[in-house]
Amino acid sequence: MKYVQTKTIGGTAVSSILGLNPWSGPWDAWDRIVNGTTIEPNEAMERGTRLEGPIAEIAQGVLGIDLIEPAETTTIIDGVFSASADRFGYVDGKRQAIIEIKTASSYATIDPVPNHYWLQVQHYLWAFNLDRGVLVALQAFPEVFRMLDTADDVDFALTRKAANLVIHEIERDPRYGEHTIPKLRDWFQRHIVGGEVPDVDGSKACRVGLFGLHEERTAESEAEPELDALLTLRQAVKNTEAKQKEQRDIIENQIRAKMAHRRKVSGSDYSCTLSRNNRLTFKEATN
Repeated sequence: MKYVQTKTIGGTAVSSILGLNPWSGPWDAWDRIVNGTTIEPNEAMERGTRLEGPIAEIAQGVLGIDLIEPAETTTIIDGVFSASADRFGYVDGKRQAIIEIKTASSYATIDPVPNHYWLQVQHYLWAFNLDRGVLVALQAFPEVFRMLDTADDVDFALTRKAANLVIHEIERDPRYGEHTIPKLRDWFQRHIVGGEVPDVDGSKACRVGLFGLHEERTAESEAEPELDALLTLRQAVKNTEAKQKEQRDIIENQIRAKMAHRRKVSGSDYSCTLSRNNRLTFKEATN
């Protein structure tokens, strides 16, 4: 499905605005909405587009309902929100479900449902006034995805256990409409209509966004008290980081010395593995 770029809050932006997306935040959402900035295409995006149809074919048989692609790619609500469902689920000719289709690496955790996926489905359930959502995710290693093009390919990979089809039923949560939608409306009014930039955070999107707010930087002046305090605080943090890194390096070499000939050791709280290139990897112990 091709998505229409609009100055609205879409399903994928919700978790970013709320700070619940591990890969993007409010500044990313603001930049995409205000400036129409798009994500650079990558292999994961390409495979998602290529395999949406084939996965839908497989899911239709598994779910036992008709999956139909929406005639309109994007639905606008109140000029504030937008929704772009991958498929609608029909039973006896009646639309009853939202189907969201994903591809995910075998290394990714999609059980339980990640917050950003759950919020995306909730957004579509609210937008289309439906009670049932289904997240369908095809999970495999990248090299397997590269060999898949058709529904037969996907079915073969599933049969050979080279891929896994993860299906989550998601019920509509009334709190999304009652509490989350008002928060999103307020954010839209402040930052899109009102022109107020999001709160400063440590993201790359914030750094880029702040730089773009001022085209010319030729003036020089004395720093006002608040800015002066931030300059001093930044240097103090940098000095602390340097000391912590030095202490960490000492501790890691002490670990290497104690490990001696061993490749891996298991402690009460963490395990440690020493690789062939002399790197230490730590994992929290499971009880």
